[in-house]
Amino acid sequence: MKYRWLLLALILISSLRIASTWQHFSATADEPSHLACGMEWWSEHKYTREYHHAPLARIAMAFGPYMAGARSVGHERMDDEGNAILWERGQYWRTLTLARAGILPFFWLACWSVWSLGKRLYGDWVGLAGAGIFSMLPAVLAHAGLATTDMAAVATFAWTLDRLHDWYTAPSRWGLAWIGLAFGLAAAAKFSNLMFVGLVVGFFIVLHRRGWPLLLSGLLALVVLSGTYRFVYDTQDIPVPQERPQEPIKNLVKRSVRVPFLGPIIRGVLEVHAHNKDGHMSQLMGQVNQFGDWRFFPVILAVKTPLAVLALFFLGWRRATWVPIALALLLLASILPVHINLGLRHAMHLYVPLSVVAGWSLVHLARWLTVPLAA
Repeated sequence: MKYRWLLLALILISSLRIASTWQHFSATADEPSHLACGMEWWSEHKYTREYHHAPLARIAMAFGPYMAGARSVGHERMDDEGNAILWERGQYWRTLTLARAGILPFFWLACWSVWSLGKRLYGDWVGLAGAGIFSMLPAVLAHAGLATTDMAAVATFAWTLDRLHDWYTAPSRWGLAWIGLAFGLAAAAKFSNLMFVGLVVGFFIVLHRRGWPLLLSGLLALVVLSGTYRFVYDTQDIPVPQERPQEPIKNLVKRSVRVPFLGPIIRGVLEVHAHNKDGHMSQLMGQVNQFGDWRFFPVILAVKTPLAVLALFFLGWRRATWVPIALALLLLASILPVHINLGLRHAMHLYVPLSVVAGWSLVHLARWLTVPLAA
């Protein structure tokens, strides 16, 4: 029980640090657009402004403003609509604070998941140390304080990873149900989670040579994901891309946007795929790239992760910690060829296994080394 009280204390301290920034920084470029889409879900009972992002985080961030009386205004552009909602009735800071507060529960979920995973792998103290390290990472604190989709993506991924490991440790029907719920919410948080969760599922299947029961979890995940779209059936506003006779397979996939209940989801995944294919302008070490640079995420992780955490991670490379190390390297390898290099927020999933390994080092290595690094 004492470990849980210590975990709650760490989460509380970090939550206060996060909350202290809500009225200090004005809205970022993305926050108004996310708020506009979430407000459409609440006040107009639909989700049609943008399919590129799944709705879960946007639903959470718009809940507070909606309950406080904010409503959709009717602007065509997402950013204009979001800014109008923020400035409505002269309550900019109040509305922005309520929107950002909606992301805080995802931070709690992420910390709990890191603690649970570390505890199951290596014991109470490692779980607590890993969660403590995760809760103090600058990138995690920063994105937990913004009304965007990134903290929700990391949190639901961490929870899915924890539930998967729990089921493989002690298989049960309830475990499969929890995996389905977690996987569905992970996909509903951000479509890139489909890749990360898929890799983790494949890793565990290869490791344990068992995976057929997870098909039931996958079916439940589809129900959960479709539920975040309100089980939309009317897809008349979703255009079918023009077909080319010489591309029958692609045409079949593109026409699938008309599938009842799954049409918006499929279109969102296709839009993310098209975005990655077209690339996005980014810069690394003085060079501008349209299609990304494989060095981008290794460099940005090295530069923006505290040196003490990196040291604890590399010092923890032992046979006992090979599972979280392999997961971290697998996740890193998966994002090297990505064409969308838009910051550390797209690589924060690595902090989940990285924090567990760093927590193991903090507990098991010599005190003369770990105490100054902890400080």
